[in-house]
Amino acid sequence: MIKIKKSSKEKDRPNRKSADPLSFDDVPGLGPTKIKLLKNEGWTTTLQLICKTPTFLKEVTGIDKDQAGKAFIYMKKKLIAAKLIGLQEMSGTQALKERKKIKRVLLGCKSLDRLLNGGVECKSITEFYGENGSGKTQISHTLAIQVQLPIGEGGLKEPNKLAPLVIYIDTEGTYRSERIISILAGKGLIVDFPGVLKQKILDDKILTIEEKQLWEKTKQQQEKEAEKYLDRIFTIFQRLHTR
Repeated sequence: MIKIKKSSKEKDRPNRKSADPLSFDDVPGLGPTKIKLLKNEGWTTTLQLICKTPTFLKEVTGIDKDQAGKAFIYMKKKLIAAKLIGLQEMSGTQALKERKKIKRVLLGCKSLDRLLNGGVECKSITEFYGENGSGKTQISHTLAIQVQLPIGEGGLKEPNKLAPLVIYIDTEGTYRSERIISILAGKGLIVDFPGVLKQKILDDKILTIEEKQLWEKTKQQQEKEAEKYLDRIFTIFQRLHTR
């Protein structure tokens, strides 16, 4: 019988399951029992857990403070290597290089884009606030479209790749797919209603039977052409309860 001796590199090489950056399986100090405790509390990935602290990990699992600290360092290294999170410590020069990599999404409004120094910045939170009717929802709907445009047009769509997915969290019940369609038409991304028809509507004039038919036909065509944009927008309706 011939025995094949594994090299030290092969012995130390983690299996596929433990190499998963989101898995707890190879995190030092976390065995099956500790992982079960975490999952019972709703913590199922390393990416979730590093949003907390080593002290939190210690309280949930019962491991000591040093073990919790080492576990956090290990989880962060895995996630950084997998490019799921950015570097946690860096020099000023490195920080400048990382800042240059950050992309921006144009709103399509020159004054706003200029005010935002080239559009809405990725990897950060941008808050728009104002009274009812000031345009917050309009901007949100516009951004849901803009991010799907090619990079050269101010969006985030890379060549030969699908457009980015948009998660629209609606806390006030103001999201409207119909508004997305009208913005798309206004931008020339889908077919628009003939100018004569739009003017007659604005002037409160009665449309002829033929004009009504054209209006409905155009509306159906708009909905069909807008599907590729609407299918990339996932809306979560979550009402906020305030006292």
